[in-house]
Amino acid sequence: MLQKIITRPYLIAILIFFVCLKTLESFYPFGHGDALYYHLAIPKVWWESGWSDAHLQVCGALQGGLLEYLYVLPMALFKNSILRQTTAQFMHFSLTFGLISLFIIKNYWKERFYPCIFFLISIFTINKGSDFFLYAKNDGLVAALGFIATIMTIDTQFKKLKHYHLIMGLLFGLIPLVKINGAMITLVLNLIYLKQNLKSKSYTDILKNWAIQLLLISLLMWRNWYFYKSPFFPVFLNIFPGILTNSMINTFTYFMASKATFVSVKQILTIFFSAKIIILLCPYFFYQNFKNKKHQLNHIFLISLTILTLLLIKSGAMVYERWFFVCYFLNLYFIFFSWDLSIRPRFFMPLILIVLLLDSRLDQSIKRIKNLHNKYQSIETFSEKNKMWRHIPENSIILTDRWNELFHAPTGVRIHSAECNLQADFLNRCNPEEVQKIHNYNFAILINQKDNPCYQMIKANSSVIDRIDDYELYKIK
Repeated sequence: MLQKIITRPYLIAILIFFVCLKTLESFYPFGHGDALYYHLAIPKVWWESGWSDAHLQVCGALQGGLLEYLYVLPMALFKNSILRQTTAQFMHFSLTFGLISLFIIKNYWKERFYPCIFFLISIFTINKGSDFFLYAKNDGLVAALGFIATIMTIDTQFKKLKHYHLIMGLLFGLIPLVKINGAMITLVLNLIYLKQNLKSKSYTDILKNWAIQLLLISLLMWRNWYFYKSPFFPVFLNIFPGILTNSMINTFTYFMASKATFVSVKQILTIFFSAKIIILLCPYFFYQNFKNKKHQLNHIFLISLTILTLLLIKSGAMVYERWFFVCYFLNLYFIFFSWDLSIRPRFFMPLILIVLLLDSRLDQSIKRIKNLHNKYQSIETFSEKNKMWRHIPENSIILTDRWNELFHAPTGVRIHSAECNLQADFLNRCNPEEVQKIHNYNFAILINQKDNPCYQMIKANSSVIDRIDDYELYKIK
């Protein structure tokens, strides 16, 4: 029976099952904060009142990239905010796994079926942080592009492509354009690419590659300068603070320079090696490849370790699974393409399959799919905070000290947050002369208890309409 499961038709059927399962799960409406704060709020406000307004009004707009601009498509197609959100979620999921799957199938499927099929099954069943592939964010796509760029940099077969250097320049430039954290991946790959082409004296190709990268990255820098006068955001804020609020500068300065601790390093290493249980075999295969002089494959794992090291140096106290997605893909590729399954005893294959399926989170996916219908009934079914919008009419302007969840708000509603919008920064330092600015707003959503004239005025002269998660909604008179 076990031998029967590992025949090609059975393995393809298992892969198709997980592709269908995860595709359906991508339409489950999630209440994840960042997606509703800015990833989806950017295209929503863009569709309602223009691209410039999206960057000036949405808290966290500079953290968005190319994929957030593509999310304007569901905003144009649907009026229902749940359909908009889930369509964007599907876009993120399908672009991430579609690109990787097409790349693997096109380049390796015929010659190396077993490594390909096990690799694809493993990425569709990643355990750690896998929900971030389903949120309407950008973490999965930047990892997919980083993975493809890494394989194309290391595997010599791709250097035969007619426009190889132009393609690599495009990939290297797109990665940080999708998410600025991708610059870490691009930095590592650029150094390898430079070493390879200096050795072959391909100076013209290097210049072409860098020209494309510079063109793409300059678009991002221009946007950051145009709206906030901080071209290198979120780095070098001590040199280019621009017109960012002090809260934003302090937050991102901390993110960019947080020092690793023993606890954080331990947590990060656990994340790095536990996306799938089988990743624990990476050191063993590294040794085997070294012994058998399969250095090209070992370079894949070394790049993954380099990215891990740079992240530990840059912001070692920040423990986020999504930052290591590209490492997940590279580690799994490294294992299955190092493990020549076509010539090893067939006993190992069903064992590997069982291990992959054991930590696939299959039960959670099925539970969500069963609950899909209920989640589409109302925006309040998947986020408690959405209950706030029942009190707020269209085109209202809200003043807040922290609330930033804008996406499911009624049409035309805008939030000015003291954390990241300059027009609301007065709320933090409020003096008697600035109290009158409060009358520019229809509502206030507050969580802090500051003792300044603005807070005093709102609480003394406005009625509390609702309370959710310690936030209080005030109707400003």
